[in-house]
Amino acid sequence: MSCPVTGNPYKHFLLHSQRIGSDKWPNTSMEFYHVAISMSFLTPAIEREGKGAQVLIEKFLATICAMKRTINRDRNLLHGLYDEGMFVAPTAWPKGVGEAFGLQEPPTPYEVACAVLVAPTNFFWAFRRKGHHIDPCDYSVFMWWLMGFPVGRMTTHLGRSEGVLWCQLARTVEAMMKRRRFAVWACGIDVRPYCTDRIAMEVARRFYMGEAIPSDTIAQMRRYQNRGEKLFAHPFIESQLKSGVRHGQCIRPLYRPEIVWLTKEEKLRWESREGRSQDAIRKIRKEIARENRLSVTKAHAL
Repeated sequence: MSCPVTGNPYKHFLLHSQRIGSDKWPNTSMEFYHVAISMSFLTPAIEREGKGAQVLIEKFLATICAMKRTINRDRNLLHGLYDEGMFVAPTAWPKGVGEAFGLQEPPTPYEVACAVLVAPTNFFWAFRRKGHHIDPCDYSVFMWWLMGFPVGRMTTHLGRSEGVLWCQLARTVEAMMKRRRFAVWACGIDVRPYCTDRIAMEVARRFYMGEAIPSDTIAQMRRYQNRGEKLFAHPFIESQLKSGVRHGQCIRPLYRPEIVWLTKEEKLRWESREGRSQDAIRKIRKEIARENRLSVTKAHAL
């Protein structure tokens, strides 16, 4: 099957399925929230931010309904989405992936998940902006791996070996590290000592708070953009990135803490609670268990 043309990382992965056609999706964007909420998994961040209420928005609901309607056509995907490790951050980087950061102390998968699964603001990272190449398929695999989609289901879904997946993850990390803002975040560098004026200090503050730069006018936006580029290109920052060794304390904010669960135990505690979401999950898990029993029975009969 040819690679889907969409650059949206969430939709790209799903459209690799031979059972799900692109014509079955509404012409709307897809975000992390669509994937999690459509499967009834309300992570702590989703509950805290009240994102579940977005189902009241017509376009959001259209994508949610499309997810539910089409995922059932691919049982491998469905089983993967309801795996106990789904929406739980991986505990460690696969061999060769952590090294791709080129850092003495790279961020953990959980830290990266909290930073990129839902960007702090639009265009905060700009991984796919003009002039910066990041392969859409590699990026899609990376995002779904961060969400905890089981590797065995992923290899079946994509028709690729585990080693190929690790290469895709490593290439994505290398491409992301070419974005100076992300590299500074990943290294945990404190840029404030290199701020020499008010605008630079404001750029640094907004960077660590996950806020967009002022954009009341085009001139103002460009002024802050240019000052930010100059700040992040400071020779002392450049030397830390090249060596991979940070000077001083680590400042690596979790822009959206608990966007996924940190451990399976935390997720299981949430699932054990009473609620409509938990009831929906338990119902689908029963269906999956019944399918598995039937598969075993048929296998024994052959």
